[in-house]
Amino acid sequence: MKFLIRAKVDTIIKRYPIDSSILPNGQKRTILAGTEILAVNCAIVPNNHISFLTFQDNNYIGKWYAFTPHVEAFNDGKLIVSDLVAKDQAEYIFENKIFDNELADLNHCLKTFGITNKEDIRMFLAQCGHESGGLKWLKELATGDDYEWRSDLGNNKSGDGRRFKGSGVIQLTGRSNYQDFANYTGDHRIMEGVDYVANTYPFSSAGFWWMNNKMSKFIANGATIQQVSTRVNGANPANGLSDRIKYYERAKVVIL
Repeated sequence: MKFLIRAKVDTIIKRYPIDSSILPNGQKRTILAGTEILAVNCAIVPNNHISFLTFQDNNYIGKWYAFTPHVEAFNDGKLIVSDLVAKDQAEYIFENKIFDNELADLNHCLKTFGITNKEDIRMFLAQCGHESGGLKWLKELATGDDYEWRSDLGNNKSGDGRRFKGSGVIQLTGRSNYQDFANYTGDHRIMEGVDYVANTYPFSSAGFWWMNNKMSKFIANGATIQQVSTRVNGANPANGLSDRIKYYERAKVVIL
């Protein structure tokens, strides 16, 4: 069976479905947005990758992997790999531009952490919208100095407060939480701190919290936007509840 693989953004195809930064140059190559590759034996594989066996272009002969949010795959003109949230949907909800790397991580996050039910997606995006100010803040605005030597956050070294301050759309905070996230993903560059997480995992860091707090099950059991907001924020009623509801109502318009 023949497939067409098309790059949606400039991306890397690689010989193994792992972080491309740890692969030598001979096992990866960059392809530009719009590049099309003919393939056979296309399949979704773990770690949110697609595998495909190329058969025609000598420059790509062999088995390759690509990060699923970065590519589209077609069989007889039918799209078989697609995003759960499209760019225009995200920008409508957040009332702000979403960059390609952010959109890719959003869809990676939704699939990785099983946030695939439409109501779950709406609730998740509503909380992300409020907590990040519509994607304006992917890093905590405060310096992080107040977190210095906070044992409850695992901050046990000088500089941990600033290094591990809130990052991502729901603000992953503290050495312990960063370490747990790094262990889960297998990407230990996460321990570089706030900038790396904000740039690389703005949504996945939030999805990790969502999974650990069993939010999808909570929503499946009938939790309201008010109840979800309280669990995320900790206050009852949640701080900024009306703003969270606003994002939720916008999500309901486009996540159908």
